[in-house]
Amino acid sequence: MRTYFSPRRQEVSQGQLVVELYDGALSYLQEARNQMVAKKYAERNLLLQRAIAIIGELSRSLNLQSGGDLAVKLNNLYLLCSSRLLTASQRMSLDDLDSVVAILTRLRGIYARFPELRKPTKPMSITMDLAQNAN
Repeated sequence: MRTYFSPRRQEVSQGQLVVELYDGALSYLQEARNQMVAKKYAERNLLLQRAIAIIGELSRSLNLQSGGDLAVKLNNLYLLCSSRLLTASQRMSLDDLDSVVAILTRLRGIYARFPELRKPTKPMSITMDLAQNAN
């Protein structure tokens, strides 16, 4: 997660950071799928743990008090994704892994469609907000 708080990240918007987090999780999940098919269990577990950590960061970045119903529903989706990834790891279930990829791909697409989320706004405060949520 420290990568996402580097000085370059101070130049991007919160929406861009969210898209990059989705991209990172999806990349780990694709590689985990490859490792699962190749029956390389240790590598698969490490990649799934990284994806789960990113999903946890996405969840912690939500403001459940002021985000209303949307924030609660997103949080529930993130919990579902984490749960399915744990099941995928335990059962070697490509279906569970693929269902998480589908959910994250759709959410990433939604964030990427809104140009106002891609404009930098008060980058230092955004970084600080995200850094505080990482603790």
